[in-house]
Amino acid sequence: MPRKLKDVSEPIRILIVEDHAFTRDGLRASLNLEADLRVVAEARSGEEALEVLRGQAADVAIVDIGLPGMDGIQAARELKRRWPELRIVMLTAHDLREEVFASLASGADAYCLKSARPDLLLLAVRAAAAGSAYLDPQVAHHVLGGVRAPDAGAPLTPRELDVLRLIADG
Repeated sequence: MPRKLKDVSEPIRILIVEDHAFTRDGLRASLNLEADLRVVAEARSGEEALEVLRGQAADVAIVDIGLPGMDGIQAARELKRRWPELRIVMLTAHDLREEVFASLASGADAYCLKSARPDLLLLAVRAAAAGSAYLDPQVAHHVLGGVRAPDAGAPLTPRELDVLRLIADG
């Protein structure tokens, strides 16, 4: 079970939910290099993540959107339902507006692209653990572009605007 208030003397406990072993291994290696971060569990699917967290506490789950079976958005929703204090960082190769808003609506605290620099993922994990929201700069630019220039694309729905306001409020 995640801690309500993060004890800064303890590393942030991370669950990686990613179906590709190579990506999982790289994430684990990168994250464990940081003194304040520790990968404590891994899962290859949303279903496996739910099982893993029954016996292993985590503060942050890094969840790939494109999981087999239960996709990452469904997994995030279920993880948040069972463990409301768990912070979710969505990790994906896509910056599709629909995926961004669906992820945030599912309870994700952060959204990071797989193509991002490693330091941005670290920033996303730390921000989420601290209770802040984080959007990958490329995604934020894309989302804000839709708000600022609705003629350039479909305008945001009222629900998308609500989610964007909640993100801005932290």
